Amino acid sequence: MSKKIISLFFSLVLIFSLASSSFADSESITQDKSTIDMKTVSVFDVVPQEYIDAVKGKFQSKEEVLNATGFKSEKSNITTSMMKFDSGFDNGAIIVDNLDEYAALLSYYADLGKSTNNSPLSISPSSANNTSALNNTSSSTYTDVATKTIWGDGLAFGANLSWITGSVKIKKDSSTHEYLEILETGSSLHGFHPGNSWTHVPARTSHGINSDKKTGWARIAGDRTLTIIVKGIGEITTLPESHYMSF
Repeated sequence: MSKKIISLFFSLVLIFSLASSSFADSESITQDKSTIDMKTVSVFDVVPQEYIDAVKGKFQSKEEVLNATGFKSEKSNITTSMMKFDSGFDNGAIIVDNLDEYAALLSYYADLGKSTNNSPLSISPSSANNTSALNNTSSSTYTDVATKTIWGDGLAFGANLSWITGSVKIKKDSSTHEYLEILETGSSLHGFHPGNSWTHVPARTSHGINSDKKTGWARIAGDRTLTIIVKGIGEITTLPESHYMSF
């Protein structure tokens, strides 16, 4: 009799363990999905309606949209179960339901990039880093960092919900405060930007010191990445951009 009771006890423990494990797995999957859902925004939260109206029926495929906007598809056909393991979705995603909305999203960000890329860039013959100043070792130097907003989405009634800041680290003369050398550049995306990320690219960034040695310029370059979910399937697209700043 005791053997039967012991056997029954272990059977109940096993059943309870399996049930708990199954419940935990189900809860984990639910949490993963809810986490993705919490970080998503609709294309209508980002793109003005006039963009969606303007592209209706204009494109027949994603490839046409990518070619027209300059975006490149880095990853595609990402299922919901794969999204939780893909770091590209750590910052959420933008939801689109059809090709027109997809085209409107990419066209909108492509135009936003162009609007700031058109800033004037005037470089005088002596605007490169000044060699004679660099060779002057008689005075001490210090470093300073110039920071400026170089892009903004203007989505909050003209103010920015998300924006990119550019930064330039400069070596200066301690006595005259003249610019001697640009040491490095940087840029980063700030604010509320689900499905939208930015990577600074120093190799594509250019900069210089103007002839007055008190001002300079930089063309800050980087890659914008949009993480998109189209009818439940994930896609990651990138667009190379550059933004001008003076300092």
